[in-house]
Amino acid sequence: MNIGQQIRQQREQRHWSQTDLSKKLAISRESVSKWEKLRVEQAG
Repeated sequence: MNIGQQIRQQREQRHWSQTDLSKKLAISRESVSKWEKLRVEQAG
């Protein structure tokens, strides 16, 4: 299981939407979606 799958699994276990998680983390919903799809560009 990759990190994106783990994020989604944990979010769904808590019955949170991507929007719910993004608000809790003060980030965009699009960022959560990218994390779950592993489309995050690495810095450096």
